[in-house]
Amino acid sequence: MKDFTITFPLRDTGLPHLPGALDSAFNGETLVIFIWYTSHKAPLMLMTPGKTLDTVRLTVRAHRIEVYVNDILTEEEWPWGEPCLTREQLAELGASYDVPDAPAWTPETITDIQNWKPEGSVFVGDCMPFCCDDTLHVFYLKDRHHHYSKWLSGAHQWAHIMTRDLINWETCPMAVEIDDPAEGSVCTGSVIRFRDRYYAFYAIRSPWGDPARLSCSVSDDCIHFEKTDLDIRLEAPYDAPSARDPHVFVGDDGRVHMLVTTSITREDGTFGCLAELASADLVNWTDLGPNVVYTDGSQPECADCFRYGDYWYRLYSIGGTAHYDIGKSAAGPWTPSGETIGHNPQLCVPKAAVWHGRLIFVGFDRIDLYAGSMHVMEAFPDPDGRLRIEELRV
Repeated sequence: MKDFTITFPLRDTGLPHLPGALDSAFNGETLVIFIWYTSHKAPLMLMTPGKTLDTVRLTVRAHRIEVYVNDILTEEEWPWGEPCLTREQLAELGASYDVPDAPAWTPETITDIQNWKPEGSVFVGDCMPFCCDDTLHVFYLKDRHHHYSKWLSGAHQWAHIMTRDLINWETCPMAVEIDDPAEGSVCTGSVIRFRDRYYAFYAIRSPWGDPARLSCSVSDDCIHFEKTDLDIRLEAPYDAPSARDPHVFVGDDGRVHMLVTTSITREDGTFGCLAELASADLVNWTDLGPNVVYTDGSQPECADCFRYGDYWYRLYSIGGTAHYDIGKSAAGPWTPSGETIGHNPQLCVPKAAVWHGRLIFVGFDRIDLYAGSMHVMEAFPDPDGRLRIEELRV
């Protein structure tokens, strides 16, 4: 079916009731739209503020649904499959197949980054800081519906802000978007500069539970990224469907290493782990075996590995709380610090970047089940390598 748009004035009745295809409810302040797809028994639900006689535009694309109220984008969802609406029903609804382009990106300036989030019902998910020259970039998962989008797949995408002074932050165009209905979510990852280009690595979650594909997008300026066809899959004894959160870094051996969240099956059971891969060209990867194994069944998530001062640090989160180990080499041996990163347990999955010699951690403060507002902190090493975590000083 072609993309289509339905435009209507918001009245007490909302949209016509079309059971199993399209429905809505309106209480004078909030409009809820339900739209059914062939791929799932449950409908997608879109919720937007509105008032009587507002003009509502529902735009349905193959990979994204948009709701506009008085020409302002207020809600989104990300489908797969075909909408259950027939052409006859669309004709009765006055649908148009002349679908306007999505709104152009408009830059904004942020002057108070602590506890910042985009306007409206958009939240900051996992953060991925990266430093290039004098600029600190923070990529983060754009979240709507607290991970419930796309029938619980998340439908996360990489949004992007940057700063050159930690005071004034600029919003950037979306770095990695969902543009294919087969993409359930563009998950957490990392960015690396390699041979004068920037590579954003991530896992693409399937909406139907197939093994996740580790892939990347490439940029010449660290702002405008293009997807590649890179397809890295973990094999047994790793659990391929759970593979996610690839973190890439240059090790002591000069090769690029990748830590991947997954599980591993051994003779004594199945355990959460970080798989470690290595590459000389970012295309061909060699399995180096598990880097971390958690025997209690937890999967260490959103890994980080970096050198700061005299020490290397290996970081990963359990249940959203980041733990770190200390070593003299990227290959270990590692000594658990026995400490966590953050001012309270709500600082979720922080990751680090070194900006002008300062160690900056960025994570999110949780709102409801997942995602929330951004929080930035700074770390100072003690002689033994342990980190003192403090609020960001600007």
